[in-house]
Amino acid sequence: MDIEKMIYQKMEKFLKRNRGLRKKKFNDIFKRSMYISPSTLEVLYTPPGSDVAGKFPEPPVAAFNPGAVLEDRTLYIFPRVHFDYFYYPAAVGVGKMDAEEAIEPSEHTVDRKTRMLKRRFPVKLIFWPECNYDFEGTEDPRVQRIGDRKLMLYTGKGRYYEGNSLRKRVVLSLAEFNRSWETPERRGYFVVELDGERYVPPSNKDSAFLWVRGEEAMMLTRPEVRGRRLCWKARANLKERTIYGEELEPVLGTEKGEDKVGWSTNPVKVSEGYLVGWHAVLQRDSSYNNGLALIDRDGELLAVSEYLLFPDKRNPIEAMGDRPLTLFGCGLVRYRDYLIWIGGLGDKRIGIFVTELERALSELRYL
Repeated sequence: MDIEKMIYQKMEKFLKRNRGLRKKKFNDIFKRSMYISPSTLEVLYTPPGSDVAGKFPEPPVAAFNPGAVLEDRTLYIFPRVHFDYFYYPAAVGVGKMDAEEAIEPSEHTVDRKTRMLKRRFPVKLIFWPECNYDFEGTEDPRVQRIGDRKLMLYTGKGRYYEGNSLRKRVVLSLAEFNRSWETPERRGYFVVELDGERYVPPSNKDSAFLWVRGEEAMMLTRPEVRGRRLCWKARANLKERTIYGEELEPVLGTEKGEDKVGWSTNPVKVSEGYLVGWHAVLQRDSSYNNGLALIDRDGELLAVSEYLLFPDKRNPIEAMGDRPLTLFGCGLVRYRDYLIWIGGLGDKRIGIFVTELERALSELRYL
């Protein structure tokens, strides 16, 4: 069985039948609550042999694309943190703030004109490259608490050997927190399995879990197939890190003028199903633009919005960075009647964006 060919045929069939779901309209409904510069981070780490965290000796050059988890009023933020530009490896850190501060920061916390966070933001390093499959970075964490389990999917930017030849690839990787949000442990990376054969796509990322029962899970994922990237769903086994090929199905595709689409955030449970962010990259200006989708527990698409969150080209804080015109993932939480999107800007800094949940749901168009 040629697994790549099978996936590609599913994708082509889906795209022929499902184009035109979105009209590519722009309607930004999110308030800019605050921006967090990498220079604002106070990076901490626990030196080997010590139980006490101290200040990391070097400042970060970038901190962006954070995952997020809400517990009571505490918003845990998991940024991707960079210190170097040669291999550009990413670590993962964790910081926290009060959810009320995230929604309505005071003028003592945030500059009223620029919306930049004025105080120091402590972030402790908790995860960094340790093996070949994430040698060049542990990127874009999607952190979730599902039942008693604390899980993190992340992009392993890595390498492998084919004979004596060194190859590179991007793998969907899994870590699990055993105790606190500061102690993730690697579990490995996912492969697609079908009829006893195993396939590792050249890139798989932008993924999150809908539910987990034991070691079985339903997930949203984004494998690259022959250079094409769109949103998929699949059942998977966490213990074996396998995605069942026969149940890997496309959910949301590109529209005309879009280069690629992917899942932007973790899902948030609402009465109608699961609300999840998605992104599309436009061919006309290479910008990342985000919307929302409503998914049922089986990963089927119930409703979808137009673009609801995108970089403001008038504002260099949003438009500039290591990758201009990029507003991306990775954390989405519901607090009271609000939806809080914690994302990255320009592959450089963090933005916190807020809208009323009712307003977000009203932007969905049911299929």
